[in-house]
Amino acid sequence: MILNEPLDAMSEVEKAAETLVLTEWKLVQSKKELQKRIDEAQKQAKIYNSDVLGGIELKNYCYLVMISENTMKMPDDFVIDNVKYKPINIAVNPKTPSVEARK
Repeated sequence: MILNEPLDAMSEVEKAAETLVLTEWKLVQSKKELQKRIDEAQKQAKIYNSDVLGGIELKNYCYLVMISENTMKMPDDFVIDNVKYKPINIAVNPKTPSVEARK
């Protein structure tokens, strides 16, 4: 969430801020480009999380959401400049669990 003006002290939004996390979304069309998209998302999230662009979300945690056709194994979480980045995958057309389990 990016705000145009400061919040009133202890506004309803501030009270809920502990549950807000910055997310950056990228489309991944092949496994070859996964790391490139994660890197792009991390850099963009870092920009959003700085100075004027930052809202009231958690400043030291960020989801890097990779959208793909099928399920993709994500790399481990990583930390840069005291910010923990968590790559997660959302598959729009995943194989059934029985097919995935046979891989």
